[in-house]
Amino acid sequence: RYMSPEVLEGAMSFYKDSFLRVDVYSLGLVLWEMLTRCTDAYGAEGVPAYRLPFEAETGSSNPSLSQMQAAVVIERRRPEFPAECQSHQGLSYLRETICCCWDHVPEARLTAACVAERCKALRRLPVSVAAEEARRRQQEEQLADQQAPAADLQLPQAAVINEASAAASAEELRPLREAEDAV
Repeated sequence: RYMSPEVLEGAMSFYKDSFLRVDVYSLGLVLWEMLTRCTDAYGAEGVPAYRLPFEAETGSSNPSLSQMQAAVVIERRRPEFPAECQSHQGLSYLRETICCCWDHVPEARLTAACVAERCKALRRLPVSVAAEEARRRQQEEQLADQQAPAADLQLPQAAVINEASAAASAEELRPLREAEDAV
């Protein structure tokens, strides 16, 4: 499942660079798995049930070597992305990075250092107002859920301090985020 096209073909040369390119291909699949578990990729529908890479493409959760060779080498298929990746700036950028990781031509793949730089660059992308609002609402709902069962009970002093600290920390981090974005 995580084998690169050249490994599936049996056409890999045994040099250090070749092994590094194989690893970047696999890294692309791991990043795809992370992206497909991201709540921003699905919006109100929620994250669907977990699927392994190539599960949809091969029709099997445990594809055979020949099924993987057909899908990856012959048909040059890769796992599908959620449709929301097109409209979400951060997910679209990550999608582009992933596609560069699993290029069919090993020499065309990104290096691991380049992938790391692109992932760092994700932090510098502006957070949309809608995403920030959704994150705030989710935090409020989680806090309400935590407090609901214990509505009749007094919160321990440590919990009150932790809530106050979290709120203060969020406000303290805002100037740091703005400064980081400016850089």
